[in-house]
Amino acid sequence: MPSLAVAAIQIPSTAKPVVIEAKSSPSLKEGVTQLPSYLIAPASPKAPTFLPDPQVPLRITLANTTSSKLDRQKLEEFGIQKWSATIATPAGQFTASQDFNLSSIPTLEPGQSYSFTTVATFKELADRRIQPGNAVMSGEIPTKSRPIQAPGVQITFNEI
Repeated sequence: MPSLAVAAIQIPSTAKPVVIEAKSSPSLKEGVTQLPSYLIAPASPKAPTFLPDPQVPLRITLANTTSSKLDRQKLEEFGIQKWSATIATPAGQFTASQDFNLSSIPTLEPGQSYSFTTVATFKELADRRIQPGNAVMSGEIPTKSRPIQAPGVQITFNEI
């Protein structure tokens, strides 16, 4: 029987196991907007991770809140290429970002949305660390005209 080798997960000896818990849910803007809307939140209400440099499963939603069809060409016209997520804590802000896979986003009619999940790593700095406690997760998509802001979601890092 063939064996399958998998690289070991490297967890620092100083790592603290925590659970990230979503305390609120984001909601879409009401009415028609010039740019699509963006939501970001933990992918599940509670997810285990480690501090420092938490890896967080996220649910990303791009919603067509415009009055016209939203396809790859339109996304490119807006300059949409990358999304970011930020965790704001008393110690500072920690950001993760990734490129959108524009070819995977289907054409969205007004009122439709597209969601996907991914894991993002929020890198900490040597002089600033995320500590267990309350935080706010928000996000942004840069565009040619102005950034699309994702509303904040209340989260908590709870020690296990």
